[in-house]
Amino acid sequence: MRFAGLVIGLLAVSGCPRPSAETPTTVRIASVTIDSDATLWALGEPVRGNVVAVSALVDDARYSPITNTWPASIPRVKGTSESLLALQPSVVFLAEWSDPAGRALLEQSNIEVVVLSGYGGFEDYRARVRSIAKAVDATPRGDAVIEAFDVSLRAARSNAGAGLSIVSYANGNVAAAGTTFADEAEAAGFVNLPSREGLEGHPGVSLEQLVAWQPAAIVIPCESDCAQTEAAFARRPGVEATPAAKQGRIIAIEGPLLFATGPRMVEVTRALTQRIEEAPR
Repeated sequence: MRFAGLVIGLLAVSGCPRPSAETPTTVRIASVTIDSDATLWALGEPVRGNVVAVSALVDDARYSPITNTWPASIPRVKGTSESLLALQPSVVFLAEWSDPAGRALLEQSNIEVVVLSGYGGFEDYRARVRSIAKAVDATPRGDAVIEAFDVSLRAARSNAGAGLSIVSYANGNVAAAGTTFADEAEAAGFVNLPSREGLEGHPGVSLEQLVAWQPAAIVIPCESDCAQTEAAFARRPGVEATPAAKQGRIIAIEGPLLFATGPRMVEVTRALTQRIEEAPR
């Protein structure tokens, strides 16, 4: 008994591992938004290795700019599905428009829920990266992702638009002040016409109003044959009489890129610059 007591005493002072209950656990990360899917991938291998689920739409080319990026072995899940809860995540990333009841269910399961908000431009993207990186204990990596974005943005900035008016028009809505497109267009030297008109967000605007504005450039989404989409839009009644149509400045950009909220926003600025440089004045 004295020997056993001596062994226990030696173990207590020798720095041997404490009981497993006090050993730090690995963060188990689940993402149910395309935005967080992309940022978690950008944070690098140490973070990727802790991801137990990504969003159900991550490989849908209609919405996602990072299709076929995450390995097929990583489950694709929806917000509050049983399959998500079965993975026992310790932190889940949701968007601000996610179902409140679903969010409450996750929180009741003692899961940390990070609600990502603000999708209005470059600074909102930086803020979301910081939030995601902090939640997974990867702040330095998040800072590096932001710096890489800013380097790309500085390289893409131009005065190609030279103050020309521009409108992004999709499904009867325009991208006004406080949107990603407003920042993208400004970075290429354009004046975002809906912003100038005092509009905010993505308000509905009739085709007649669009024509009445007489924009110098019109940006529209496309799926596959973007050149054909441009030509068809330029022939629409009223549109054909706008400076945009007359000067070859109907610019079709693939939907997942045009509506991207992450680092690919810089690609939109580059595309606008390239097209305006190619179009006649």
